Amino acid sequence: MRTLTTSLSLSMLLVLGSCASVDTERNQMMTSINSAERLSGEITSWRAGLSVDVPATVIDTITAFKDRAAATESTLQGLSAEATSGTDLTGLTQALRTVAEFDTSTFTAASPVARTALLDQFEGLARNLRVSAAHTRQRA
Repeated sequence: MRTLTTSLSLSMLLVLGSCASVDTERNQMMTSINSAERLSGEITSWRAGLSVDVPATVIDTITAFKDRAAATESTLQGLSAEATSGTDLTGLTQALRTVAEFDTSTFTAASPVARTALLDQFEGLARNLRVSAAHTRQRA
């Protein structure tokens, strides 16, 4: 009888621990969605504050934004299926990946006009990220 009681107690602890873990992961998911929205807003504000003649040195800032997008995507990809059940993260993770993979290899050599066009493209990715995060939040 004592073994049965011990087994049941351990099973209950595992179940409760599992629920807490899923809750923790769901909190991580919501935090990541919030981070994606904040990142989008920061990129848009940063872009709006740049002058027309953009120096090549802004690539450092773009790289930092790309790194944050990659980290947020990685967090979302690492969540369990149980934690993300009922929430389709496909659009959001793709938007994050697109920001993270933005090609800056031609930026330094580009003319100021071309840099402006590239920055407009990057800002467009940020707007897409904001929309994807909002749609994901509605379904979470």
